[in-house]
Amino acid sequence: MSITAIQSKRGIILLPRPTKRPVCSVKIQGTEYKSDLLEFEVRRFCSQAVSFSRVVIKNFGNQYTGRFRIGNVIQLYADYSDGTTKILEGKVVDVKYHSRPYQIELLAKDYGQDAMNRIVNKSYTSTSISSIFTDLISTYLSGHTTNNVETNSTQVSIAWSGKKLWHCLQDLVKLTANTWEFYCDFDKDWHFFNKTTKTSSTEALSYTRNLIGITPLTSISDVKHKIMVYGKSIEGLPLFYSKTTGYGEDAEDIVIKDSNLTTLEMVKNKVDELVTAYSSTEAKGRGESLGMPTLNPGEKVYIFSPPQNIQGWYLITSFTHKLTRHRFRTRFEFQEAKKRVEDLSTFLGERKIIEQEISEIMNEFDLDYSWILDFDDSTYIDESNSSNVERSNNFLQLTSGASSGTFVSISYTTDSNVSKFALRVVGDAISDITFYVSVDNGLTYQQAVPETLYNATSEGNQIRIKAVFSDSSQKIKVISIEYS
Repeated sequence: MSITAIQSKRGIILLPRPTKRPVCSVKIQGTEYKSDLLEFEVRRFCSQAVSFSRVVIKNFGNQYTGRFRIGNVIQLYADYSDGTTKILEGKVVDVKYHSRPYQIELLAKDYGQDAMNRIVNKSYTSTSISSIFTDLISTYLSGHTTNNVETNSTQVSIAWSGKKLWHCLQDLVKLTANTWEFYCDFDKDWHFFNKTTKTSSTEALSYTRNLIGITPLTSISDVKHKIMVYGKSIEGLPLFYSKTTGYGEDAEDIVIKDSNLTTLEMVKNKVDELVTAYSSTEAKGRGESLGMPTLNPGEKVYIFSPPQNIQGWYLITSFTHKLTRHRFRTRFEFQEAKKRVEDLSTFLGERKIIEQEISEIMNEFDLDYSWILDFDDSTYIDESNSSNVERSNNFLQLTSGASSGTFVSISYTTDSNVSKFALRVVGDAISDITFYVSVDNGLTYQQAVPETLYNATSEGNQIRIKAVFSDSSQKIKVISIEYS
């Protein structure tokens, strides 16, 4: 086995720069094609994507034409000693023939691809994240094992219907606020672990030994997150709030449901906590070195490069092994993830249970915020603009003897102008009550039928809700306006 460092009780011992040429080989369906291997490129990831490879072998005189098939098992080896260090195993997903020069190009993916080919229909209630991970693998992936799934005791409730297994596993990572990772190794064994726990004991990077080039660390938050927190439902109506943080075109959704959050203010505070954690910028960089064949996804590597003021343990977020013209190189991306990971781990550690009850979250119009009005007291009633309505047994209704009446809510100020909204109402004879919504503090109203999405016809960030009663049978217990 080829290694660049040894981890001892006294720290990292850097070994001399490799002086031998790399020894590389490829096996397809158990047959070795060592002398015919021309080049390869292997990209390894954790939970972001399935690892894949591109392999090119000689095909002089069409000697191998028609030999290789999609689904063939492929194994790649590379190191600086005897060529027995495996850097990828998986299955061929495409075969391309090139006549000039005579070459065959094989595209392959590792065994994690099996999780992209399985559809999940399953639900869990108050089950630990690691138990769900293990059960999903054992249920949907015959022949795969979970010997390297670490314990994550956070209890969650979650349901999937018609979703790819790989994406379900990614959902579990999101429930850890992306502080955990997973991948499938060459023996079809799955690894699930806290990204602060894995360090390489056999690879290190030094500008005097094996580093070819490295960029200075740059602090940047290049991932855009939309953070949505759902609190306790009130009469079946969801209490929720969201914020977006970071940069980029597409936002990664982080959804948390916590029934201990019983007020909108509590939900907002929890969103702010998550925004603070996810906004922690990470010092990132990239580099290239002589090949690091024993590196595994999700490992931290010791890097020593004084010209860039880099010295310490850094998380390798992705890497690419490349063989061209008998040169074996590893390109890598790395980050100083300690601060952000610890911030998020602390946040999650304070909670005993995370609820992600996807099937019970009722936000069919995919809106960003909600404001819920109940009538346990007069908090939400604008007494000066309402007429002939009263509270009775936590319901809003006509006053005794009145044939009609109008409820007008207090004004609620949003963070930005309201562009679209939907009303949801719990009560009696709701369909006979006429509802109106204003986004400009009552200057203008537009009629709104509950359970219907509307574009706001006026500009503004001050919501008022009006309800016109016409019969004593009409009663309102809770009103929710969901909006973006």
